Amino acid sequence: SICFFILALTLGTVFGTYSSIFTASPLLIVWRKWSNKREKA
Repeated sequence: SICFFILALTLGTVFGTYSSIFTASPLLIVWRKWSNKREKA
């Protein structure tokens, strides 16, 4: 029914946001370290 669909959408949004934060943060750190090394060179 529609309740299960709403539950699936809500859980997908929550877990997608959660995983995006923890995936993007390390990538941002690596990118900043790389750009700092590039500026010094």
